[in-house]
Amino acid sequence: MGREAGELALKLIDDAEGEHARHLVLPTHVIPRSTTAPVAQPADQSLSE
Repeated sequence: MGREAGELALKLIDDAEGEHARHLVLPTHVIPRSTTAPVAQPADQSLSE
């Protein structure tokens, strides 16, 4: 089903007549949350460092 969905999405994007106008967001890859989240600060660490 993934390949079929991708092919359908490309057909919708390439639809020059706009018959199937849609706003599509296609993920190209997934970024793990741990790589985008800031490092947690210990609760007792002061902000004045």
